[in-house]
Amino acid sequence: SAGTYSTDTRSFDYPMYTVSTDLDSGWSEISIPVVPDNDLVFTIFGENAQVYEYSPATGHNLVTRVDVGPGYWVNLDEAATIEISGERVIDTTEVFLFTGWNHVGHVTLFETSYDDVYFTDGTNYYNWSEATNQGWIVPFLYHSNDVVAGFDRTDTFMPWEGYMLHTMQAGLT
Repeated sequence: SAGTYSTDTRSFDYPMYTVSTDLDSGWSEISIPVVPDNDLVFTIFGENAQVYEYSPATGHNLVTRVDVGPGYWVNLDEAATIEISGERVIDTTEVFLFTGWNHVGHVTLFETSYDDVYFTDGTNYYNWSEATNQGWIVPFLYHSNDVVAGFDRTDTFMPWEGYMLHTMQAGLT
């Protein structure tokens, strides 16, 4: 099956991709690198998986569906290979950011430097370094480090990974 993108003069078919990753038992910080064809948690992660999304307003919330954009905490009873079919993100993906901590994901199948990520407040449009200089965001991401049960700073988005991002400006995407 294929997805379709239409303009007023042309129509393009985009192929579906099937991507997979191995997750250990216990907790993993992840993201979904394609727009899932089937977004139900139990279909992707299994019947016993627990998947949480973070909101600064309400904390960690158990979800039944996943999407490209947010970061997630996934708890598995046993190690598993996770497989998702869906459309690749071709264009930009907007993620609404709250003031404070945000759990964000990587939205492509390729490693991306954070200087290739842009922020807007609806009026101004800045890359990562410019947004940092404007005082909108901290200059780095945090990613879970399973070895020491803590977080490491990183400057690169990796497929399937989730990250914590701190913003100081309201209303960013």
